[in-house]
Amino acid sequence: MRKPSDVKGFAQDALIIICLVLFLSFMFRFWPITILAIIALLVVLVVRACKKQPQEAEEKIAEQPKEKESKLITDKELFELEYGVLTSKVSQLVEQEYPGAQWIWERPNVRKLLQNGEDVFIRLNKAGGYRRVKVLITNLFVQGLEVMPYTNEQQVKPIEEKEPSVVADEPLKVNYELMAFDWAENHIAELNERCNNAIGDGKDSILLTAEELPVQESWASICEELKRMDLSAVEMVPEGIKITLLQ
Repeated sequence: MRKPSDVKGFAQDALIIICLVLFLSFMFRFWPITILAIIALLVVLVVRACKKQPQEAEEKIAEQPKEKESKLITDKELFELEYGVLTSKVSQLVEQEYPGAQWIWERPNVRKLLQNGEDVFIRLNKAGGYRRVKVLITNLFVQGLEVMPYTNEQQVKPIEEKEPSVVADEPLKVNYELMAFDWAENHIAELNERCNNAIGDGKDSILLTAEELPVQESWASICEELKRMDLSAVEMVPEGIKITLLQ
């Protein structure tokens, strides 16, 4: 099969030869040959024009998909781009309102929540205490932050100027939820590894003893934090915290 470039070169050579024959036959008055040369010249020109048009059309059609593929962005790539902008905006707002504070998403499946249009929350640390903040989002654009009300355990009694001595003598209330939050964040990777090793050994549960846990008053909050991190089968026992392995 001839290549398009070979066909093009052959047509050019034929055209040159026919023109030369036409010139010689006209010069020496060979009229029959002149007529045949004119007919051959017309045939070559028509064939060349017909060959050129489909080839140009095929080249244009071949170029169009490449241009579309280069400009096409998938929905997943667009969502990841918007998610990155959203995260940067949250960090910017946190830095503006609570300088030096640290934040994490309250739930690990943030992308799924955003795709479903559900509310998402963050947890602030070093922001004057533990804070739970709702991220106000419209069409994947962050509109602002809304601090959620304190729970009963998080509320701190206001200081009254009239009785400073009484307030000064009152013991500070320990925030066990923040303690549990910090402990769970620092140990979740280790716990996942222990669970995997226990499953490999054929065990159905692991026990977190009192020696490796904070004070007993924080155990209930630690259970809640571990459940939030997808360790659903968690319960308090007299010896500590028991994690049942779901196989």
